[in-house]
Amino acid sequence: AAKFRSGLISPINLVLDVNNPRFLSGQPTQKDAINYLLKYSHVIELANSIRDNGGLYPGERVVLFKNESSKYVVLEGNRRVCACKLLLDRAHIPSEYRTIFPEITETLKVSLAKILVDITDNTDDADRFLTSRHIG
Repeated sequence: AAKFRSGLISPINLVLDVNNPRFLSGQPTQKDAINYLLKYSHVIELANSIRDNGGLYPGERVVLFKNESSKYVVLEGNRRVCACKLLLDRAHIPSEYRTIFPEITETLKVSLAKILVDITDNTDDADRFLTSRHIG
């Protein structure tokens, strides 16, 4: 069985999975991933939903892989993490989206400052998880 542990982590400290097959080919950056998610994956609508609901829906966990560089890479929940990052730090919002991206209250910022996540640092467990979620 896969070994995952739960924790609370700031979305700001998470790395979007640029190797996700939905993203651009080549050597995409975090900025490329944010732009892609904003353009094609309804992140603005998701951010509005997070704002309107006062946070993330319960039970929709973000799954992370702690890589060899000790960075937490998002395996599941790239859209949610992207929305939270941009809600928490508007400096990461590309200029063409700044006027239409929602703003949130300080209270909601506090509640999004740390989100519940499941983490593995085992490559095999990460691969098994991804295979079961995206192929199975």
